[in-house]
Amino acid sequence: MYLMNNHRAVKASRILLIAAGCLAVGLIGAGCGDDDTAKSADKDSAAMSNKDAATKQEAMDKKAMEKDAMEKDAMEKDTMEKDVMEKGKSVESPHFVSSNPANGSSAPVGSVTNVTIDFDFDLGKASKIAVTAGGADMTTGATKIVGDNLQLMVPVNTSKASVYDVAYTACWPDGSCHDGSFSFTAAA
Repeated sequence: MYLMNNHRAVKASRILLIAAGCLAVGLIGAGCGDDDTAKSADKDSAAMSNKDAATKQEAMDKKAMEKDAMEKDAMEKDTMEKDVMEKGKSVESPHFVSSNPANGSSAPVGSVTNVTIDFDFDLGKASKIAVTAGGADMTTGATKIVGDNLQLMVPVNTSKASVYDVAYTACWPDGSCHDGSFSFTAAA
């Protein structure tokens, strides 16, 4: 009889330990304690870990793709800026209408005495034009705002055969400014 009561006590202790363990992991009422439930809980836990890992990996992949896209955009911008200087491509600012001489045009040496740029918005006082050839400043005076405040003009010396690079800053009355550039050639 003692053996039977002792066996029952051990079995009851085991049940209490299993119940306490189930309570600790929140599985009471879900059939906790039997082997199938424990295996199911292990599978669920593994599935959640795998799902969490996959979600983290997706987030890391997305960040890497965004970083790659930003680097690609920066490289394309650098390439475009180099192309502008090397090939005379125009980078027009907002409200740009036209220029004289036009981007990529060719004129006889000495025939261009002013560079003018037309806009469709009133220009502010900080607007300016810089003209260089081979890195040397070719302007012969200050930039002026003319044409009902819609045109920038600067006098230039085009007495040597060269590619002339024009860089400008167009500022609006509210103080915001935009940069642009183009080039033309003076040929003999």
